[in-house]
Amino acid sequence: MALPLNNRAADALLDGQPRPFDGVIKQILGRPKVLLRLCKDHIDPSVEARSDLPDFEDIDQSTTWLEEEFRPDQDLWRADKIARVGTSFVIHVEQQTDHRAKLMRARMMQYAAYISTYYDFKMKILQIYYYTGDKPIQWSQGKGQILSDSVAILNQFHVIDAGRHDAWKMLKSGNTDYASLGLLARNIDRQDQFIADLISLVQKQNQGIELIKALVGCVAVASLRNRDSQILGMLSEKMKTAVAEDPFVRSIREHMSTDMRALANEFYKRVQRLKHKVRGDFPTEFLDWAMTVATSDEIEALETASMMATTFEQLVEVAQVSWRPECDPKLG
Repeated sequence: MALPLNNRAADALLDGQPRPFDGVIKQILGRPKVLLRLCKDHIDPSVEARSDLPDFEDIDQSTTWLEEEFRPDQDLWRADKIARVGTSFVIHVEQQTDHRAKLMRARMMQYAAYISTYYDFKMKILQIYYYTGDKPIQWSQGKGQILSDSVAILNQFHVIDAGRHDAWKMLKSGNTDYASLGLLARNIDRQDQFIADLISLVQKQNQGIELIKALVGCVAVASLRNRDSQILGMLSEKMKTAVAEDPFVRSIREHMSTDMRALANEFYKRVQRLKHKVRGDFPTEFLDWAMTVATSDEIEALETASMMATTFEQLVEVAQVSWRPECDPKLG
C-alpha cells in the first residue's frame, strides 16, 4: 500500500542531491595555501610541535590530494578531502553542514580506521571536521579538539567551525580562495564593505573566464549564508549577467523542475532499505513520518545509524531523530 506523500518529501529528496555549495567548499579546501592557513589559524599550536607530525608548512610543499581513494564498497561513508603529506602523514578533512555529534564521532573514527588500514598502519593522520552549519556547536569552543576514548579505540580530531571565521583576517591574507570562506562567518562586521573588498580582490587577481569562475565560487559559498544576492548586487550589470547566467549559479538560485513521482519513489526505496537492515517492524507512525515530514538529513542520519544499530529502537537513538508527534515540534 502506498504511503502518503507530499511536497515536503520531494523537497527533502531535492535536498538530498549533492548541494552545489558543498562541492565548491570542498574544491576550495584543496586549493593552494587554504588548508595551510586553516591549520595555522584554527588548530592549537601545540599540535604542530608534536614530534610525530610535520611542520604545517609541509602541507603546501609536499601535498598530494587523494580525493576518494578511501571510499569503501558501500555508499554511506565517503570521505570529503584526503591529502597525503610527504611519505608519513595524511590529512583528512570532513566538511559537514548538518551536525550530529554521535554520528560524527563514529564517522571520523571509521575514516581513521580506513585510512590507517589502507597504509598498513604506517601513516600518521591529522583529522579535521570543517563544520559549515548555521547553528554554533559546543565542539567549536576552546581548542576544538575532540577525543573519543573507549580504551580499546582512541581517536582525536580537530573541529573548525566556519561560522566563527574572522572574515576580515581571512581577507587580509590576500588569498581569494581563503578569503571567500570568510563568507561563511555567521557575523561579519561591516558586511557590505567586506563583500565589496572581497569582490575587488577577486577582480584584481583574475581576468576573463577565470574572473567569472572566481565570482561564481564566491556566490556559491555565500549562498550557504544567504549572501549570494548581495554579491550579485555589487557587480556591474555586465558582470552580474555573466555570473547570474552561469549554469552553476542558476542551479543554486532556481528550483529545478523535477518529476514528483520519481522523487517520491526514490524516497520510498530509501525507507524500504532501512526496514531490511534492522530487526523487527517499523511503527506505522514512523513510516508516515519518514515519508511526509522527515528531512533528507534525517533519513541520511538513519541510513548511517543502520550500520551500527540492530533494532528499530537503536536505529532512532543512534540517529538522534525525533519522530513521534508528541516530541517533534515540526508535527505540532
